[in-house]
Amino acid sequence: MVLRRILTLGIAASTAASPMAMAQKAMITEPTMSTAPLMTDNRADGTGREYCQRQLGHWFYCSTRRPQAAKQPPSPPAASPSEPSKTEYEEKVIEFNRRYEALRAKIAIDPTEEDVVELMRMHAWIVERGALASDLMQRALWTNPDLDYTLRVPLNDQGGTAAFRQAQFSERRDHMSVVRERYGVFFFYMSTCPHCHRMAPILKRWAEEYGIEVRAVSMDGGPMPGFPDARADNGLFERFGLAGRPVPALILYDTKSRKVQPISFGSIPQDELERRIFTLTATQPGQNY
Repeated sequence: MVLRRILTLGIAASTAASPMAMAQKAMITEPTMSTAPLMTDNRADGTGREYCQRQLGHWFYCSTRRPQAAKQPPSPPAASPSEPSKTEYEEKVIEFNRRYEALRAKIAIDPTEEDVVELMRMHAWIVERGALASDLMQRALWTNPDLDYTLRVPLNDQGGTAAFRQAQFSERRDHMSVVRERYGVFFFYMSTCPHCHRMAPILKRWAEEYGIEVRAVSMDGGPMPGFPDARADNGLFERFGLAGRPVPALILYDTKSRKVQPISFGSIPQDELERRIFTLTATQPGQNY
């Protein structure tokens, strides 16, 4: 019965005209009443508004299409800086070094007489090139005196060298009076050290000549001839940052800045002692070179 009733209702529904069908038929058979454009509402009072501005919901034809931005072509990749081309001489040097190293490697593993002869010829070529460059440099010094170091510090001329050395010697001796007023020297030694015994009389004579105070410090508590007032080290050597250093050690002490400056580790002659002290206390790096 239920199935039959559903079937009966379905047939009746198919034969009856639906409201939607009637409306569609009316739209087809009846002419349109208004000839006004669909998108506007022309009212007599002049207050007409755009149809799409009414609060009637969303309609696809009211959507404003945004113009699509023109696609920008991809920017070309940044050009990588090209490597500077090597000169002909650079290429020759690279090739020579390659051959030279390859030949050395071969001789180290599997030497032959031919390889050794070729390597010797390459060495001879290097010496010849160096000799030529040295000769050209010597000639350049003759015509470009501003490049000649020996004009500032004579090394070749016997008379000029002697005069230069004598001037330096006098300047160093005069400077010792400045050293006497401001600096002192610590002499660290061991009583069993032969180099310490060699250094002691040199240092004693220098100190007496210029009146410079020297404090002798024994690392093993033993005595040292010429320094009867020597004292045993109580950690001063390490506090000066000298731990692990050899003796004899001569340390210059600045009484104004309270800084220490090593002069030498080992025995040196008196003129070398004066030269080092003068260099450390009266000159700037590179001044005499």
